[in-house]
Amino acid sequence: MLRFYSRYFLLLVSFFRAILFPQTCALAAPVELTRSQLDFRLQYHQTISDTDLRELPFENREDLALVDRDFTNTMLNSSQAVALIREGVDLSGANLEGQDFTSSLEESCDLQGARLAGANLCNTRLCCAKLQRGYLEDAQFRGSDLTRVNFAHADLKGVDFTGAILKDTHFHGADIAGVIFNQTSLADTQLSGRQVRKLYARGHRNFAGANLTAIDLKDTPGLTGINFARANLTRADLTGVDLTNADLRYANLTKAILRDTTLKGAKFKGARLRGVKGLAWRIKLLTAFSGF
Repeated sequence: MLRFYSRYFLLLVSFFRAILFPQTCALAAPVELTRSQLDFRLQYHQTISDTDLRELPFENREDLALVDRDFTNTMLNSSQAVALIREGVDLSGANLEGQDFTSSLEESCDLQGARLAGANLCNTRLCCAKLQRGYLEDAQFRGSDLTRVNFAHADLKGVDFTGAILKDTHFHGADIAGVIFNQTSLADTQLSGRQVRKLYARGHRNFAGANLTAIDLKDTPGLTGINFARANLTRADLTGVDLTNADLRYANLTKAILRDTTLKGAKFKGARLRGVKGLAWRIKLLTAFSGF
């Protein structure tokens, strides 16, 4: 009886650990399938999650009839993944680490939760793709069109976005530690206050055109010389921020909070300032700089 309760207790501990600390629970090692084993699973509608299919050629259209299958931790090579995506198959959770997708993936593909660490996705048109909660550490997106791609809550540590198009791209809750944004436009890209601070600390100054609606940058030590030109800063909290020499030309600062904000040398030409909050901001604008 004691052994039964001990086993029951361990199962409960494992269950709650998986819920509360999912990042500590390692994925099961994928099982490599033979051709006959895959055919058997497909014929009898068995799961193909946690399997390795990379060495199996997809020889006919029946191999592509995998709609509504669970691909969690299923290992695929790049040609298999591209063929399935073109057939409209949802590859959420698939393991595509290290694969080369240069100029090959489709727009609007669904790769939510997919593992793409170290994958090459350069010069790829991925407009409207779903990559939220994906694991993309050290992936390469150089020169890719990522318009309206959803990276919400994705692991993007070390990702290279050099020269990529990030128009209206979503990064809500994403881990962007070590991300490279060289020669990259962030027009309409949605970023949080934490993400802006991280990028600024690593030397990134250009946030022109970014969508920073309701961003909380309150008491940020210093954002001197930052480029917020044409950025949407509606309802942004910039209380106590040092914006010395900041570029805010044509930015939308409607209902932004500028209490105790340092604005010496900042540029405000064409900026929308309706409803800006902060008792002394008008005095600072008039005395600290000209041409607003």
